[in-house]
Amino acid sequence: IATIPIIAIMIWTQFEKNTIALEMRQSFNQQMVSFEKSISERAAIPTATLGGIRGLFSASQEVTAAEFHRYAADYLREPQTAIRTIGFAKLSEPSVAKISFLESLNPSDVKYQGYDLLSDAALQSVMESARDSGYVVMSNKTTSLLDADEKRIQTLVFSPVFSNEKDTMTVNERRQALEGYIFASIDLQKIL
Repeated sequence: IATIPIIAIMIWTQFEKNTIALEMRQSFNQQMVSFEKSISERAAIPTATLGGIRGLFSASQEVTAAEFHRYAADYLREPQTAIRTIGFAKLSEPSVAKISFLESLNPSDVKYQGYDLLSDAALQSVMESARDSGYVVMSNKTTSLLDADEKRIQTLVFSPVFSNEKDTMTVNERRQALEGYIFASIDLQKIL
């Protein structure tokens, strides 16, 4: 008879442990969903930024350095932005895309003006993927060529810019219509 209260206490204790564990799991899952949503929202900003700059190129026959500066500098002034650098690399030959416009939070990045992004084998495959798909494509995590002095963990994102006068429905048409790439270096620590 004395063992019945002990068994009841043991069952109740196990029930309480299970209830607490379940509540902790549910709380953890809710926090993870919130965290994932927050990261997704912050990660979408660079893609939208490149889309906006791509619109600048689509709406103009020729974008000037002053127009690019005004447009890109606004994005870099946003306090919560993970974007460190925004640029445009103009295609001058099928395998040469030199940086023509460059806006950066790091003043020493000006030294990359004229750098051929397609000369970097790792970036070349990412840029070709952007060209062939017509979409924004992200490089692997890297200590970026841009902002390398600051040793940030970054990624580069690329968006192709196509001629307004040419069709871009097929891969071959996109290859023929390519004029260059808009790119941005993204500070992954700001996104996470």
